[in-house]
Amino acid sequence: MSDIKFIQYGDIDGVSDAIEKEVVTKQCAKIAAQAIDLVKVDTGRLKGSIGYKTDTEETADPSLSGRTKRNIGFVGSAVDYAVYEEFGTRNRKKPLNPYLRPAVEAVNTNAEQTLKKIADGVFKQKGFK
Repeated sequence: MSDIKFIQYGDIDGVSDAIEKEVVTKQCAKIAAQAIDLVKVDTGRLKGSIGYKTDTEETADPSLSGRTKRNIGFVGSAVDYAVYEEFGTRNRKKPLNPYLRPAVEAVNTNAEQTLKKIADGVFKQKGFK
């Protein structure tokens, strides 16, 4: 018996969307957790405000092979002074204490492993070997 499974093009699209959505969500969660670990704490307000959100957006990006939507994620804080912690101030009265950019760098070094693990799981769920 052959291990070849015939699929419709639409099945592939559903798989790629599921993988992309899960990768975006997991990476955002990891970045937020890392940022929480790295942020300098004074009152704890900034640390407690760090979070993430995922969404989809319409796109006409030709690199997405005709897809009209893509999954996106946002990580950060709505606290008004968060940007000054990350980048400091122009006159350096507030020195920079980056927490978000280092979190992104740390998490993205493992992005390929995360993608492979999620893709394997989604393909297994869909009945692919």
